[in-house]
Parts: sequence; structure tokens; C-alpha cells
Amino acid sequence: MNTALVATGAVPSRPGTRPSTLAERLVLRAGLAFGWSRTTRHSLSREELVVLHERRREAEHLREANFRDVTFARLF
Repeated sequence: MNTALVATGAVPSRPGTRPSTLAERLVLRAGLAFGWSRTTRHSLSREELVVLHERRREAEHLREANFRDVTFARLF
């Protein structure tokens, strides 16, 4: 599913984060398509870097858990 086209109200948000608007997501995807990045416009603040690091660590843990679950399921 293309998450850039999902309405803001339909996307569950985690406490402490605000859901981005549809326009922000579309601009971000357009920028990625042209090879732009957020860091070319401005450097990330410390808080943004902390949030990004936490999301990457959470994603890593979820990938590891999923790998263990799939490996275990395939064994039996």
C-alpha cells in the first residue's frame, strides 16, 4: 500500500510523535525521486537524530524478531 496517499487520520500515531501531513509526505517522496535529501536543505537537529536512531534500533529489533519467528516456524 502506498502510505503517501493515506489520510492523516487513518494513520495511527505513537505518543510523542506527530503524524506528517499528506503534503509533507508527497514533497518528501518527490524529493527522494529527484535524489534530494533532508540534509541537503538543513542539517538534522539533535532531537531528530535521536528519534531517527531510536527508530532504526526498533526496526533492527523487529527484523531480528521476525527472522527468529520465521526460522522457528520453518523448522517445524
